[in-house]
Order: sequence, then C-alpha cells, then structure tokens
Amino acid sequence: MIVGCAGLRIRVRPKIPDAGQTVSRCSPPLIRAPAHHFHAPRRPSGFNTIISTMNGMKEIAKLGQRLVLLPERAVFWMQAKMLIVADPHFGKAQVFRDCGIPIPGGTTAADINRLSSLMEQLQPDELLVLGDLMHGRIDGGRKFSATVDTWRQRWSGTLITLVTGNHDLRAGPPPAPFRLDRIVAQHVYGPFVFSHKAQTTNSRSRYTIAGHEHPAVFVSGKGHQREILPCFCFGDKRALLPAFGSFTGNQVIRPEPQERVYAVAGDEVVEVALGPKKK
Repeated sequence: MIVGCAGLRIRVRPKIPDAGQTVSRCSPPLIRAPAHHFHAPRRPSGFNTIISTMNGMKEIAKLGQRLVLLPERAVFWMQAKMLIVADPHFGKAQVFRDCGIPIPGGTTAADINRLSSLMEQLQPDELLVLGDLMHGRIDGGRKFSATVDTWRQRWSGTLITLVTGNHDLRAGPPPAPFRLDRIVAQHVYGPFVFSHKAQTTNSRSRYTIAGHEHPAVFVSGKGHQREILPCFCFGDKRALLPAFGSFTGNQVIRPEPQERVYAVAGDEVVEVALGPKKK
C-alpha cells in the first residue's frame, strides 16, 4: 500500500500491472508500463459457468478481450475480472432535496444494492467507475454515509478506481466512506483507454471506453409504439456505456453505420438493428 497526499490510499494490484499511464489527482504518474506487459490472470474454476448462467447478458469481443454487457447497465471485463460502471450520480435525489425540490429518497440505496448484487455474482478484483460517482456535494447525509460505509466494508478487498467526471470536479472530494483506492483523470489499462468523455484514439492497439453521454436509442414495437431505452454503443475506436444511476436522464444518440448498439430492455441486453440514417 502507498499513502499519497491527503492520506489517499493506493493499493497496487499484484496480478496485472497497468499498461500506460495512471495519474493520481495529487501525485505524479504512479506506473508507466508498455502495453505488452498486460497479462490476464487465470480464471477460477467454474467462472465461465457463472457468466453463462447470468440472465440477459450479451458478450462481445474487442482487441481479443471478452466484455460482458449486463442489463444492470454495467460491463464486466472477463480477463481482468473488472466490473465497469459509468455515471452512477449517487446522491442526486439528496442534492435536489437540499435545494428545496421535493424528491423521494431511496434511489441511491437501491443503486448501491444493485451494484452489490452484481459484485456478489461476479466477485470482481476491481470496480472501475467512469466518472460522475457523485451528482454533487451533499450537506450532512448521515444515512447516505452509513449506506456507503456498510457497502464498502462488505467489499473492502476490492480495488476501486474512479476516473473523474465533470460532476466529480464540481462535487469536490468524494465522501470518505467510499475509501477509493485511486482517483485518476484517465485510466490506460491493457488495450483499453478508460475515460469519462469519449476520446477517439488512432492507435490500432488501443480502444476507448467512456461514459458521460448517458446514451439511449429509440426502439419501435409491432404496435408502432416507441420507447427510449438506455444503450451500449460500440464503434471501431470507442464505446459509450449507459448511465448506471437509476435517477439520471438519457440522451438519444445517432449511431454511425459502423457502430453496434445494444439496448437495455428490462432485464435483457438486445442488439438493435439500425435503419438508414436520415439526412
């Protein structure tokens, strides 16, 4: 364990070294390693069986890596045993209530329970949050702190990395109960570049995975009904993940012809057939 400024605890994984540059919010780059140093650990016995029995998921491959798209609006990177979520916006309802807007509570607790349930099933070595962990600064929030603290104690052995988003910068330091291991501006790991906002790379050996946009698509049913569904969008150079938070808005995207879109339809991830783009 390394202790940085402001008491920030940084645990270095023994299993898989970082590939690329990892930057702490208050220190110089910690690790710089070439991409070919990335080595995937052996999967525990029966791990593929656990994944195959999970309902509603969709598995895809990028640069030789297996990514499982989950209806809980998350991604599991098989080789790294990493659970990836974007835009939880924890505490959003509380922020609204602090501003005098009467919003019912319970959304953050429900989202944390959903996250914990995923972690129970997948047992990740690392949880990676692609920005906007918090929606804003919370005044007081004892119940919120207690909920997070209980969850973090349950997963005290899991490395948690936050890639900072625009809401994180406005909210200030993350609440202490999260006990984040690393806070970075961008996370380059293996063949992937993880960021909050999508940044296209020209490298054939790198692929960007980002959040921020809260992507969604229009889908039509046989009865000519239309519905907006959160989605994953995978292109040649970058992917967008849906917002994990349940109390967040969605932004309808206009995918390019070469992009593949996977909508979250209730408890199932389904690929959406894209029609010709309107001029």
